[in-house]
Amino acid sequence: MWAKRFAFSIVSSRASFRGRLNAIWSSEPVKLTQQRVISNPVGCVDNDIARIASLAVYSRSAEFLDQAIYCAKDCRASIVDDLWALLLSDFLCNSFWAPCHKYSFNDEISKITPESACSVGINIASVRELWTNVLSYLSGIFSGKHYKPNLDVDTIWSAHVRTSSIPTCHHAITMWVLLLWTSNSISPFLEHAVKLPQSGSLSTAVSAKESDVSFTTSSDKRVDALLMLRSKGMITKAEFEQMRRRIINDLGLQL
Repeated sequence: MWAKRFAFSIVSSRASFRGRLNAIWSSEPVKLTQQRVISNPVGCVDNDIARIASLAVYSRSAEFLDQAIYCAKDCRASIVDDLWALLLSDFLCNSFWAPCHKYSFNDEISKITPESACSVGINIASVRELWTNVLSYLSGIFSGKHYKPNLDVDTIWSAHVRTSSIPTCHHAITMWVLLLWTSNSISPFLEHAVKLPQSGSLSTAVSAKESDVSFTTSSDKRVDALLMLRSKGMITKAEFEQMRRRIINDLGLQL
């Protein structure tokens, strides 16, 4: 994305084009960022956050999310809004993308579901703010001196979520995202961003995997590409296994 953006900025500014060509970046997210955010009930906001968090556990969306995390740290930050615009159009606001993770930890958390497309009027600025809040909440929990891998969910809820500085209205969705990300494979970039401990998962949570089949047609090609990269030594065995698990998650299967 950044390479395309950079090439566009160079080519479109050529003197030979002046007066003859009015070049426009095709994925410019201006219209999306100017939309007015409609106020939603708390439950709808929680579902939106759950949907945003679900981007991290499916390979196609996770690839763009990884770029957004990584590029934000250097000169490529100019494309982050382009990446979020793509995630909005292809996933968050796409009714055919229906991740259906569900956790039954308590009544409040069991009501959170990311299946439905995001609220009407949601824009890049609000999505990035929600995403930043989630990263902030979880990094605060994981970096706490009393947090340890493999803690039971009741202890995490009572001793690390409810007693934290996280606003009360966000306790349930924070726990939901924590359950999602600690019971699924996420990228090293995201693990680093939230300071996620390297071992352990919360096996007591019950999750239903995504059953949507609209993104399965390219799975064979993605697996073939992974095999090629592994055979050439361009990725490690651990990286291969992690990306393979993401593809399996996309298909709604379990390892």
